[in-house]
Amino acid sequence: MISRILYSPLLFVLLATVLPGGDTASAADDCQALYDGISKERVLMKKKALVEDALQSCPDHPDIVYQGGYIQERLRKYGEALAAYQRTIDLDPAYAKAYFSIGDIRATMNDYEEAVAAYRGGLRYDSGNARAESSLGEALAKIPEAATPPPASVLKEKPADPAPVEVVKKDKGKVAISEKVASSSTPRHLVKPITRLAIPFAGKSTELSREAGDVLSVVVGQAMNRDDMRDSRFELRGYSDEGGSADNNVEIARKRAEAVKKHLLDGSGINAQRLKLAAHGRQQAKAPKGKPANSVVFTEIK
Repeated sequence: MISRILYSPLLFVLLATVLPGGDTASAADDCQALYDGISKERVLMKKKALVEDALQSCPDHPDIVYQGGYIQERLRKYGEALAAYQRTIDLDPAYAKAYFSIGDIRATMNDYEEAVAAYRGGLRYDSGNARAESSLGEALAKIPEAATPPPASVLKEKPADPAPVEVVKKDKGKVAISEKVASSSTPRHLVKPITRLAIPFAGKSTELSREAGDVLSVVVGQAMNRDDMRDSRFELRGYSDEGGSADNNVEIARKRAEAVKKHLLDGSGINAQRLKLAAHGRQQAKAPKGKPANSVVFTEIK
């Protein structure tokens, strides 16, 4: 009796129609779980590794693809970022953040007409976004009077193509990012020494902002891992402002320096012996003249 049920043609038909849908739902749940993990990670280089792994199994998940673009943008690899944001729009034409991110990159590259088109494309799906409206106004203001800003309907027929990646044709159908894009993606640490950096903190906070964490990963972490800087050592000194008690400011300054050190150890694999926390007295936590308050400053140890 059991064998007849197991081998029933009707049972096979039911399994064939039910299981694929279940597998699809399970795969979607798995991709969402991967994205949730990516969203919670604050260290840029760890987030990058999570995104790369997730894209192997979820190449068509718009949120994960967008995060890939976000990583590339923070690394100033603008060509790759534009391609990822465009891919996000291909997967979800109403993904407003991808349009806005394209607009930001185009504005950074001084391609203001392209930026306007991208911002307007995103505002069609998120009309109440104040930041995008402000960025649109700034981009419009920088377009020469002789130029005609793209109309709002520029993306009406194909909203998935507001700002294609600029490319240069190569032999045999190969393409490469143009010099304009490539030059814009030069990491800042190649032109700005670490010793000029001050990592900012907000108010009395001892938590790194996402932007500050990105600077540590992209500028400091990559620079300290270069061959010509592997023997360099740095002192980290935190500063507070004048508000509050002196003892409290000392504690805030110390925790800020510790937060910067931990981020570099965990996110960039820097040897702890290369980073020294400065000792603070009651007056040393207040930034001296010429040093920014509410920050951590790097000083190379000779």
